[in-house]
Amino acid sequence: MVQDMDSDTYASSLVPFYEQWISKIPGPVYLKPLLVSIPFLFGHALLGLSFGVNVFLDLSWMLSIMIGGILMLVIIATRRLRVFLDRIYEVFYISSENPVPEEIIRNVFSTKTMLSFGVFFGGVNSLLGIFYGIWYQEPFLIASLLIQFFVIGGVCGFAISGIYGVLKLVRYAVEYGAYSLEVTACDQCGGMSRVGSNLLEFALVSLIGGLLIAYYVYNSPWSNTDWTLVMYAIYFWMGFPHLAAIVVVSVPLLQLHKVLAAEKNRKVTAISNERRNLREELLTKLTNSNQVSEDQVLLLNTKYSILSELSNEVNAIREWPFNMNSGVSFSLTYLITLAIPLLELWQSLSGLLAE
Repeated sequence: MVQDMDSDTYASSLVPFYEQWISKIPGPVYLKPLLVSIPFLFGHALLGLSFGVNVFLDLSWMLSIMIGGILMLVIIATRRLRVFLDRIYEVFYISSENPVPEEIIRNVFSTKTMLSFGVFFGGVNSLLGIFYGIWYQEPFLIASLLIQFFVIGGVCGFAISGIYGVLKLVRYAVEYGAYSLEVTACDQCGGMSRVGSNLLEFALVSLIGGLLIAYYVYNSPWSNTDWTLVMYAIYFWMGFPHLAAIVVVSVPLLQLHKVLAAEKNRKVTAISNERRNLREELLTKLTNSNQVSEDQVLLLNTKYSILSELSNEVNAIREWPFNMNSGVSFSLTYLITLAIPLLELWQSLSGLLAE
């Protein structure tokens, strides 16, 4: 649910239903989602005990931990999203009379939209579990797994809804917002890293959640893994969070890069034209030395020097909207987490070729 807001309260108004629900649970804010795991863990363990199945030997116990862990990551991502909204309005000027950003937030981050994403991805996750082959024979244990598959997929769907919202907001800000290059910004990105670096942090949360999913999906004792198509489906689902992370990073960053590069080029051209005009004015005055004083020449030289320094500062601005630390952190995390499904895929393909 997004509350009523004006142009200065976009971020604070973004309070999705799951945050409202979690806020009612007592305890530290980042431990609350983990408490959600307890009913699933005890319920599944008791079902296993009833049917003589040790659920701690087949990784099914991990599902309950993943529910709480991924929910915690989604809440962290939502907080980063609020910071992102603040930053996008710091960097791009959008008139307070423009209702479109408010409409985007209301539509994309509404309970209806988030639940739609949640139900869709929850259903997909459950169907994939059936396709991979559930190893239990007892209907109640099968139902327990499917419910937890659905909940995990649903929580991930909330995150994907946020990614969709980020893409829409950045596209709108780039097309209709006004950006002015901040030459003196300490980030050496014209002030744009406030948006770009936050996008990288947002994507990092997706990668961490994806690592949990990849580990579980690959190591669970699925009963249909002798089917080649099932194995490829497993690898795809292991890599899907990486695809989501690269989309939420690459698409907006490319749009921001174009804006930053165009504004930098415009600034460089303007400074270059001003320097050329000063040179011509200085040469004209020097040619007619009887019409110029030393103070005037000194003033023109000073202006030219200042413009030269400004030109150097503008040329030093990077055209990619994130600082180096954020870029390196994201790249390393992405490569490390991607290495796991790629290594498993390589081993599987090597086995098939050996046969």
